[in-house]
Amino acid sequence: MQKSMSLKSGQLARVLPKPSTRTPSLLRSIPQRVPTNKWNSPIEPAPGTTDREPEVKVKTRVEEARKYFRTVYDFPQWEKHRKQTRLIDRLLTIPQSHILTNILPSVYWVTGVSTMLCWYQAAYEQGAFPEGFLSVQVNPSAQSFVSTTSIALSLLLVFRTNTGYARWDEARKMWGGLLNRSRDLMRQGATVFPADDIEAKKALARWTIAFARVLRIHFQPEVTVDAELKDILEPAELIRLRDAPHRPVFALHCISQIIQNVGMSPMHQMQMSQNLTFFQDVLGGCERLLRAPIPVSYTRHTARFLFLWLTILPFSLYPSLGIWTIPTVFGISGVLCGIEEIGVQCEEPFGVLPLDVICNRIQADVMSTLKEDTDAKQLLFITMHRKERVSDICAKRSPVGSAYPVRSLDKASGLATIDIKPEDVVQVAGMGSMDSIDWNQVDYEQLLESERDLQRLEAELNSFSGKADKQLSEISKMLSNEPVRTNN
Repeated sequence: MQKSMSLKSGQLARVLPKPSTRTPSLLRSIPQRVPTNKWNSPIEPAPGTTDREPEVKVKTRVEEARKYFRTVYDFPQWEKHRKQTRLIDRLLTIPQSHILTNILPSVYWVTGVSTMLCWYQAAYEQGAFPEGFLSVQVNPSAQSFVSTTSIALSLLLVFRTNTGYARWDEARKMWGGLLNRSRDLMRQGATVFPADDIEAKKALARWTIAFARVLRIHFQPEVTVDAELKDILEPAELIRLRDAPHRPVFALHCISQIIQNVGMSPMHQMQMSQNLTFFQDVLGGCERLLRAPIPVSYTRHTARFLFLWLTILPFSLYPSLGIWTIPTVFGISGVLCGIEEIGVQCEEPFGVLPLDVICNRIQADVMSTLKEDTDAKQLLFITMHRKERVSDICAKRSPVGSAYPVRSLDKASGLATIDIKPEDVVQVAGMGSMDSIDWNQVDYEQLLESERDLQRLEAELNSFSGKADKQLSEISKMLSNEPVRTNN
């Protein structure tokens, strides 16, 4: 019995249950900290690289050249784009073309095939080869292949470029919408947030900019969060954002909390939340473009077909062109490979879109709205109510000793009273007369200062009027107690 119970180590390992890799139920209830990736890439990082700072790989020359495609036009560049000598200028800048630089290996291959073909046929005609070698002077199979498949190749290239441009255009529209919605979100916050809640407005501005910046880093991991947001966020906010598993989602959640915690009507909260929903759609749409390329069967088949077609092309052209096959094939391969390269570059649009410029524009507009909020409210209050405010203030009474002339004397109270007219106020403010003043050219800062002075004057007048009422009351009591005198 004991012998039967004795097991070898290998048998024991097969009998004992394997340790479970599942997390116990008690531990599953405890929130686990997700390891973060330095670049916070939307693509799943490689195993074993999430708990340490990844190595920054040196980009190839082709990838570095994608930065030069991030063009942003202004009026001088559009004028240059439309000028009459643009064709000559573009021809002279061919050596600087990054597209042609990227396709040089394929062009060199096709040109090399053409050169070897011309050399082979020249040596064959001079009898340099023994009998049995074939001549390429007439090659009907190559000519038939090239002529019958040209249309199919053209359709594939058109589909390639159109689909690539559609993806680029979709990404550009989403980022343009992000710019507009960021402006609208900050405008709503500056308008509907309580006037005394300045910190909430500042927090909304910070996190709106932070979302745009981290979204750019999400798809252009060439800069760090610290470099982009060290002057925008508070130190504690920056640390928390940097350690977040998904930084754009965390930034959206912070904006949502700001909107929820500020006292305003539910309708305004719903309107601002609609902008956040658009932000979420932009994030999801950009991740879809990055994760889902054009079906690789189209890309691979187009590349193989194009490469084979260009390789056979010299055999089709040599009987009619001879030595001129080399430059002809060089030009044709440059045009066709260039079209295919443009489609490839546009297929992943984030490397060629000027996202940094869009983020700078968002930051400038958001900060401008925040800084000019108070000035805009004061300015519009004056311009919208300037005549009403002047007429209302001028209807007040002034105490003795003011700078305005005395019109009459109240004998009962002994106070000097005046009826201040708008003309008097405008003249005192140095603005001319009511008939000649141009309200569109008024110095509103001066008018605002005059309004403040008149408000202080109004407060003094109210205080003085209170004292006058008290004096009148005392005089009335004295008169009621004094015996009435009669004239004899």
